[in-house]
Amino acid sequence: MVILLVAAIAGTYTVFVRYVAPKQQELIAHEKEAEALRVKIIDLEKIFSRTVPEKVIQAWQEGKQPWVNASRSRTGFFKIKGVPEIEIPDEAIPRFWYSDEYPKLEDGLFQTAAEKRITLGNIDFGINKPDYYDGKNPSEEEILEQINKYNYGIAMTEVIFDAEPTRVDDVVIWPVMPVHRGKSGEVFMRSIGYRFQIQYEDLLRFLQKLNASKSYITEIASK
Repeated sequence: MVILLVAAIAGTYTVFVRYVAPKQQELIAHEKEAEALRVKIIDLEKIFSRTVPEKVIQAWQEGKQPWVNASRSRTGFFKIKGVPEIEIPDEAIPRFWYSDEYPKLEDGLFQTAAEKRITLGNIDFGINKPDYYDGKNPSEEEILEQINKYNYGIAMTEVIFDAEPTRVDDVVIWPVMPVHRGKSGEVFMRSIGYRFQIQYEDLLRFLQKLNASKSYITEIASK
């Protein structure tokens, strides 16, 4: 009888160790997890005033959208005219490539001016011309800076061609300048200076065209 009782106790203990104890530990872990979730739910209810978070986020997005639309609509208005940048081929030597590429751009500019019957002065936009690098070994970055500044100058010169001047003597391109910084971003300004001759009627028509432009452009004229 004593032997059977000891055997029964041993069997019960084995079952407890193998099956009951792990389940108890699992239950304790679930209870801790449930308590953590309960606390989190209480915090969320305080934050969202017992509303559905998705609804709150949706309402916030809907309220923000008019401001987003307005910002996007004004982006184009303040956008600086973009000009695709020129790249140097991988196998090219920068100095010699520049000597070949510069005359092509220059000839194209003067050809356009001739077709429009506009006389051009010695316009170079303040860059270093190819002969500046004779006997030197400029880096690719330096040559790209010069050629792209020249290319941008050509684009800005063609802008004034639309005014139908009789001659263009000088075009000066100032660096981009920040004029406003805010939470939604920055606004930059680029100034272009022109010295040219034009009939009064043509100038007036050109200024009216600028005022009707979808881009923000200001003009300061002087004799």
